[in-house]
Order: sequence, then structure tokens, then C-alpha cells
Amino acid sequence: MSSPLSPAPDAADPAQPAVAVRHLTLAALFTAIISAIFVDLHILAVAGAAIWAFANTLHFGLIGLALVGALIGAPALWACWKVGVMALEAERDWQN
Repeated sequence: MSSPLSPAPDAADPAQPAVAVRHLTLAALFTAIISAIFVDLHILAVAGAAIWAFANTLHFGLIGLALVGALIGAPALWACWKVGVMALEAERDWQN
């Protein structure tokens, strides 16, 4: 990675690879959103089933259910965020 203090790369420098920028079109945006929703629903369904099964198997009350929900729900929400970011990056990749 270059630092903000380093000089800008010269456009005529052959050592610098040319980066093709693909703009996000409406079709690519909808594709990314739909694919992210599809995968996120599966992540959230598995997380919800795991919370329900774990809390009911050990006969937790509402406090225990909230704790299990926080322990399993936080990584599930992070995974949903990363799926959305990766879907947008995949749609903007010029090699895709």
C-alpha cells in the first residue's frame, strides 16, 4: 500500500499496472443486493435455529436466551455485512 506522503504513480510508468474501474450499474447493484439477501437469509436462519435449539435444550430463561442470542447473533450479523460487501466488490470487479 502506498502512504499518503508517497508521490503519485506516473501514468507512463510501465511498472504500475493499469487498473480498470467498472462503475456500478443498476443491474449490477440489484444482482449484488439479491445475492446478498439470498445468502444472508441462510446465515440468519441457521443462526436463529442454533439460538433456539441451544437455549431450549439447556432450558434457559429470557436472560439466557438474550445472552445466547448475542453470542451467536453478533458473528452472524458480521457475516451478513461481509457477504454484502463481498457481493458489491464482486459485481464491481472488471474481470467478472
